[in-house]
Amino acid sequence: MEDAATSGVYEVCGINEVLARTTHRPRALFGDLWMEGEIAVMFAEAGCGKSVLAVQIADGIARGVRMKPMFEAPKRQKVVYLDLESLSEHFATRYRHDDGERGCKAYKFGVNFLHNAASRTLEPDIAAIGEMVKAAGARVLIIDNIAHLMKSRSTREAERVMRELRRINRVDGISILLLAHSAAASLRRGIEACDVPFAAVMSSMADNVFAVGRNGADPSGRYIKHIKPGAAAHTFGASHVPWFRIRKRANFTYFDFRGFARESALRSSDDRREWQTIERIRELNSDGMSIRDIARVVEMSKSSGHRYITMIGDDEEFGRPFVRPSAPLRRAHQDDLQRAFAEHCPVQEEDTGLWLPELEDVDSADENLKPGEPLPAFLTEDDIPPTPEPQPQQHPLLERDVDPNGREIFVEKRNSKSRPVIWYLAQRNKHGPTGKYTRFVYNGFANMGETVDSLPGTVWEG
Repeated sequence: MEDAATSGVYEVCGINEVLARTTHRPRALFGDLWMEGEIAVMFAEAGCGKSVLAVQIADGIARGVRMKPMFEAPKRQKVVYLDLESLSEHFATRYRHDDGERGCKAYKFGVNFLHNAASRTLEPDIAAIGEMVKAAGARVLIIDNIAHLMKSRSTREAERVMRELRRINRVDGISILLLAHSAAASLRRGIEACDVPFAAVMSSMADNVFAVGRNGADPSGRYIKHIKPGAAAHTFGASHVPWFRIRKRANFTYFDFRGFARESALRSSDDRREWQTIERIRELNSDGMSIRDIARVVEMSKSSGHRYITMIGDDEEFGRPFVRPSAPLRRAHQDDLQRAFAEHCPVQEEDTGLWLPELEDVDSADENLKPGEPLPAFLTEDDIPPTPEPQPQQHPLLERDVDPNGREIFVEKRNSKSRPVIWYLAQRNKHGPTGKYTRFVYNGFANMGETVDSLPGTVWEG
C-alpha cells in the first residue's frame, strides 16, 4: 500500500510498514514507571520525599545502574535535573555530611548528572528549557516541579503546560519526568487516580503516572504505587507496592528499599512506633551515650537524633535537659552499645565492624571513572534486609484492614461494594490484647458481634 499524506500534517501508511520501521525498544529509565520517550508524572503530598527520590533516579540514570527493586538498569546517559523548587544551597544540605566533625565534604554524583537551579529573578520558560536540554546534549529531563511552570492554578493552564512539554518530548525526543504536589490524602484509603493534581489533564496527557505515599506506622516509611501504566506492564498496584525508608548515610539521602506489602497495611496509622523511638532515645541519652552513638542505634542521622534529644530535654515530663557527656563511655555503656548494634544494625555492617559514616570512600568515584562507574556498596548490595516491625503480619484466610475508627481488623468477607460484611476485631483490656476476638457480621442495618477464641486458620508469623 502506498503512503498517503493529507495537508502535510497526517501520514497514513500500512500498519505492517509501521511495525517494520519501528525496531527500537524503549529501555526503562525507572522500571516500568518511566520508559524512554515518555512523559511520566510522580506526585505526592508536600514533604513526602519526591525530590529525594527524583535525585536518586537521576543519579542512577547518569551512572547506568539499577535502583532496587526495579528489574532493569537504565542506559548510562546525561540527565538534566531542573530544580525549580529550591535554591542550590538548600539542595546541597541533603548531600553533605551533617556531622561538623567530618567537615562539609559533599557526595560526588555521576559526571552525567547535570543540575540547573531555579533563577532568582526570571520566570521559567518552557521553550528555553527545551533549548537548554538540547544544548547540554541530554535526552532525559526531570522537572521539580510542574507548579513553577504554571502562571495560574487552572486546568486550562495545566493543559497548556502539558502540550508544550509534549511538543518537546515528541520533536526533540526528550524523556521527561514531572514532579507534582498533591493534597494530603487520608490514611484510611489508598492513593487513587483522582489524587493527581489536575487529574483529567495529567491522566490523559501523561504516559505514566505513579505516586509516593506515606507509611502510617513509620515516620520515615514511604511506598511507591503505579497509578497509570504506559506502554509497559502495570506494576506495583495496591496489592504489591515496594516500600522504603528515607535514610541519610554519610552525605547521601536516599530511599532504602525494604520489601513489598499491601498498600492498605502500610497506610494504617500507628504513632506508637515513634513514641517507642523517643523513649529509646531518652533511655540511651540518660545512660550517657553520645549523639553519634544514639543515632547509630536508632538508625537516623545525627542531626535528627540531636533534635529529638533537644525536644526531650525541653519537655519537663522527661526530666533533666540534655548535656553531652565529655568523658569517655564507661565499659558497661560500651557493652550496651555493642548489644544495641547487634539488635538493630544490618548484618553486613556487623560483619565489617564499621558504620557507613566512618568510611572515607562512600563518595562515589571521580570524573576519571570508566563507563559503569559504581555506586556506594549500600546502594548496590543485593541482600535485602529483613522486613522490620512495621511490616504487618499476613493471614492465610483473612485480609488485614482498618475500620473507620482506625482499629486493625481482619476481613473474612466483603460485599459487592468491597465493604466488610464479616470481620474480626481483637479484644483488649488495660494490659493489652486478651487473645480473643469479636466477630462482627453486618446484616444490612447493624453490626452484630460475638466473642471467639481465635481467628479462623493459623496466623503466619511475620
